[in-house]
Amino acid sequence: MNKLTRMLVSTTSALALALAAGGLSIPASGPPSHLDFGCAQPAQARSFYDAMLFHPRTEFRHNPDTVGGVAKRDVTFKAPDGSRLRGWYFDLPGSDKIVLVSEGNGGNMDYLTTLAEMLMQCNASVLLYDYEGYGQSEGRPSLRRVVNDGVAAYDYMSKNLAEKKKIVLLGVSLGTGVTSQILAQRKADAVILSSPFTSLLDMARLKIGYFKYIPTIALPRQHLDNVAAMRKEHPPLLILHGTDDELIPLSQSEALFASASTPKTFVKLDKAGHNDTFRLTKEAYLQALKDFFATLN
Repeated sequence: MNKLTRMLVSTTSALALALAAGGLSIPASGPPSHLDFGCAQPAQARSFYDAMLFHPRTEFRHNPDTVGGVAKRDVTFKAPDGSRLRGWYFDLPGSDKIVLVSEGNGGNMDYLTTLAEMLMQCNASVLLYDYEGYGQSEGRPSLRRVVNDGVAAYDYMSKNLAEKKKIVLLGVSLGTGVTSQILAQRKADAVILSSPFTSLLDMARLKIGYFKYIPTIALPRQHLDNVAAMRKEHPPLLILHGTDDELIPLSQSEALFASASTPKTFVKLDKAGHNDTFRLTKEAYLQALKDFFATLN
């Protein structure tokens, strides 16, 4: 394998680890010498990106029948490639808003029931869904597919569930990039980005010292660029980020907030990391949601 290909494969591996749930160390000196993918060419090396970036979990830890006293409704819809996607809908009686939640990387929708309960305390119904390959959803995830899955979830929700409710898009970690791409293609009344990054490319530049040597042609076209999306006109925006996030640093949200157009709100969650935000700062997180939703009424 030539040096360029080896460097590309190493870069995608490192970026995958940077966004995976686990806080693993990222190599900064150069591609590990032990990597060997035979005679792979740069175009083939790009195909490793999705396999290394995504860390889906198929098993459910809890799979509750109810959350916050609201019964779970199993829903099914199709992705553009025909894969059957699964979701959980929590229809809060009397709610005037509905929230589409796009998940992070290292879990599935079963990890987001605490968030769903908080959203229902803000008088909102909630649709959780799993990307292809996550939970019980069919298929395999890729940068292109997760965005398409998000748009498919939106279309299902708006046609079958939203009625006259205000639509709120919420993304967590990797899902913030999916949320921004949904917003670029569909309408919403508000958007919430929890532990976001500026873009995947910025994360790579931040975590990987030799990334600047990778030619653009060798990189995926889909960069999940939150900055580009939020610089444009958008509905009210709420950004939440833990001050002690070890995976996606607070500085990413600070840069995103600075570049975003108005209206916008930024809430820093004191001492929260990346994977413990809902547990460590539940009261502060919930209050931020309540304050934000109050502005939408």
